[in-house]
Parts: sequence; structure tokens; C-alpha cells
Amino acid sequence: MKKLDQELDHRGWKLAHIILLVLGTAFLVSGAFTPVLWFDESYTVGLMNHGFWDMCAIASYDVHPHLYYILLKLVTMVTGNSIVVMRLFSVLGGALIGLLGYTHIRRDFGARVGFWFSFFTFAMPVMFKYALQIRMYTWAALFITLTAIYAWRAAYQPECWKKNWILFAVFSLASAYTHYFGLFSVIVINLFLLAYTLKNRQHILRWLLFGLIQIVAYLPGAWVLLRQMNEGGAVWIEVKYPQVLENTLDFYFIGGYTENATDMSQWDFYSSTIVAGVVWIFFLVMLILRLRKNPKDAKPAVVALLADLGIIAVTLFVSLFREIYFVRYTMVFYGLIVFFFAYLMSGVKWKVVQILVAAVFLAVTVRWAIPAYESNYDVSATAVEDKLGGVMQDGDVMLLNDRMGAFITVKFPDLDLYYYNPYDHNEDRAFQALAHEVHIVHDTQQVEEDLQDYTGNIWVFNQDSVFCDLVEQLPDTRQVETINIATKYYFYSYDLVLYQKG
Repeated sequence: MKKLDQELDHRGWKLAHIILLVLGTAFLVSGAFTPVLWFDESYTVGLMNHGFWDMCAIASYDVHPHLYYILLKLVTMVTGNSIVVMRLFSVLGGALIGLLGYTHIRRDFGARVGFWFSFFTFAMPVMFKYALQIRMYTWAALFITLTAIYAWRAAYQPECWKKNWILFAVFSLASAYTHYFGLFSVIVINLFLLAYTLKNRQHILRWLLFGLIQIVAYLPGAWVLLRQMNEGGAVWIEVKYPQVLENTLDFYFIGGYTENATDMSQWDFYSSTIVAGVVWIFFLVMLILRLRKNPKDAKPAVVALLADLGIIAVTLFVSLFREIYFVRYTMVFYGLIVFFFAYLMSGVKWKVVQILVAAVFLAVTVRWAIPAYESNYDVSATAVEDKLGGVMQDGDVMLLNDRMGAFITVKFPDLDLYYYNPYDHNEDRAFQALAHEVHIVHDTQQVEEDLQDYTGNIWVFNQDSVFCDLVEQLPDTRQVETINIATKYYFYSYDLVLYQKG
């Protein structure tokens, strides 16, 4: 009878798990059908507008590795440059993380841990935000989660050691080639695996062999990294204490906002901060109770937490010399946080507590999903196409002095684009992604000379742009109209001034 009860219980968890995966994936997909873009997404879309090799060359001057861009390019070579398809590619990465709860975590740690892993994957606001962005975060998180899974299997499943070590190395490289926080995550996970091999005095040569393979295979990535560092890197990153630590704890519970958010109310911030604090305290208490009851049984949760803290510590230490720590980048080891929650939650036997915890996570996620739906599907979402489609023509000149204008240029990549960069920031080569013909200028005189003999439409981004005075002084030029482009998505509101010359 006991065996039959256990079998029925297992079947119940399995069915519930499948239903959860379907509902969770549908939830992520539901927000993906919007054409609006913010700057980082615009940059990705701009890269996809270029040929494969040109894309790789331009991406070499970005602040991220190439793998995500290459994978997305392969997809768009089949589907075309549909913004919705690009979003769904990110959704796929998020959905696959949730699927790991069923395919990997359930097998290694049991049905309950696997179920809760999938639940927490979908039921945190940060996933809904970043699974909808045309960026690399969900894929980096997927690869790092798989790296951690196969590191664990390499240590504790010796019967399949070849498969586990090979896949560990493969996903380590995929992580490092997708995001530089992925590189740091891989370093920390490799060090954890080394500590295990040294403690148990086994597989040390195996670790050295696969470590050497990773190093050699990452040499092209290291070359790109050094080039990007020489270009200046992520100059906008500024690490401020103690805010960075508070923001790191809050990040998963405040809709994925980072420390530079300006469009979040104090009520939103403080209420979500309180929820985050309560959640962290709850799980830390669960960890302490589990350690007291059976330290060996708590080991997977301890390892996951220490790996998270190790990655954060390493990147904050590096930031003492060169600031690289950006709270948004912690999304890449999302799977480790999710596993920490799931493993501890699986040990909670009280139904009331299970329901209460699930309700809190769902409530916070829904609370942040509602404004996301509102902005994604607001009537302003198609503002660019509605106001510029049929008016802006291939070959028109656009004068841009604000990177936020990228959301227009990538939708009309055949513009002749002039980007004004008076401060000589490290953007010249990277910004070749924004159109097929891009001229980076450091003074307006060059623009004036180039436009003397031009005939056609000239678009100036922002009415107070330095370019307006310049264009108005050109011979045989008149202002036609001013078009306001306002979207609820990231609260963009800008003017485009149209001039006709000749």
C-alpha cells in the first residue's frame, strides 16, 4: 500500500509539473507580441540587419561575447528579421530553464525539487521581464544552469563520467561565450569542482584535462574580450555601496529593475523590497533548519548559495579595479538562485506554508506583469510604424545625437545615418550596427560639408538637437513637419523634425 501511495504521489507531481510547464511557457509567450524596442534591444535588431560576417565584426566592439548574436542570426536567416520571432527566441531560453526542472532536476533531486524549480523559474518577475527582451540573458542563464548541473553530475555520477564531463565543458564554454558574467560564473563553478576533486582525492587529472580544453577553446573569446576592454568597455557602469548590495537582493522581486531605474514609484520600490527581504529571510531560516536536522541533506542548497555568493564576490572584487558589476547581469545565474529556493521548498511539508509561498511569488509576478502588458500592448506600441511608415524612405538622411533614436534607425536600416559623438566615447565601431550606412562624426562641420550637394529628406532626432540649426542654414532647405514619437514602453518620447532639401 505504501509503495502504491508513493507511485500515485509521484504521478501527481509529474502531471502537475507538465501542466505547470505549459502554463508557465504560455505566460511568457503572452507578452512577446510587441514591436517596441529599447536601446539594447535596438542594438541586437540592428546587428541582425547586417550580413553574418559584418555582424560578427561589429559585435567585436560590443561589451558582450558573440554566441547569442550568432544563434539569433541563424534563426533570423530562416525566419527573417521579425521582432516577435526574436522575442520568442528569448522566451524559448526562459522556457528551457523551466523545462530543466522536469528533465534534469527531477531526475537528480526528486519530483518535488524539480516541480518547485520550474515553478520558481516562471514565478519571479525578473523572468517575465528578461524573457521578453531581445537580449542574451535567458540563454546565458540556461547555459550556466546546465554548467552547474553537469558539474554536479561530474562529481556525483561517476558511472556516466565521459558524458558528464564533456557536457560540463561544452556548457561552460557556451556560458562564457554568451555573457562575461557567464565567464565569471564558469570560473567559480570550475573552482568548486576543483575543491571537490581535491577534497576527495579523485578525478584531479580529469579536472585538469577538461580545464585545459576550456582554456584553449576560449582563446578566441579571450582575444575578443581584450579588444573590447581596450575599446573602453561598459563605461556607464558605476558601483555604489551600499546600494549595489541592496539592489542585488531586490533585483528578482522588483520586476527586474536595476539601480538606475527612474520610472519606478517609491511605493513599488519599498513594497517589493519588503517582499524580497521576507523571502530571503524565510529561505535562510529554512536552510538553517535543514542544516541542523541533516547537514549532508542540505548540501545541494549550500553549494548553490555559495556559488551565487562566489560569483557576486568575484565580480565585485574585479570592480574594485575596473567596474563591471551591474545588477542586471546577475540574471545570468538565475538558475542557481531558483535551485536554492526549490531545494529548500521541497523540504517544507506544511501545505499552508507551501500555498502561502506560492501565492506570494505569483502575486509579485502578476503585479509586475500587469504594467508590462500595458506598455507592451499600448496603442503607442506601433507609433514608429504608424507615423513613419510610408513617409520615411530608403536613402533619407537621419541626423542622430542621442542613442535612444536607435529604436527608429533599426526599423529603417536603409537610412543614411549620421551619429554625432562629440565626446569620442567608445561607440564608433559598435554603433555601425544601427544602420547599413553609418557615419560617426565628432563635429558638425563634416555633416554640413556632406549635405551641401544632397537632395532629399533630412530627419533630425530631437527638436533641440545641434543638428537643427545646422540643417536650417543649408541652402534650399525648408522644415516640413515635426513628428512626435511617444511609446509607453520604456517611456520614450522624442521629436523627429523633417526637412526637405532641394
